Amino acid sequence: MSKSNIQVKKQIFHHLVEIVELFPQYTTAQHIVHIMRPHTGCYQWTDDELLRKFEKYRDELENELVDKLQEDDE
Repeated sequence: MSKSNIQVKKQIFHHLVEIVELFPQYTTAQHIVHIMRPHTGCYQWTDDELLRKFEKYRDELENELVDKLQEDDE
């Protein structure tokens, strides 16, 4: 396993831990199911593709939180 592969795997787990800690209103299982849901009908992703899915999901959650906070201010 190359150094870059190890770094990508560490980033994946880092994102998972941060997501679970930052958004406790959802269970860990809910987070994982949402990230892992296949948009193309299969789970044949590389680690890089999985990392991008984690990053996209975190962005979605952060945007949802910002939207909710803005609604609460109104």
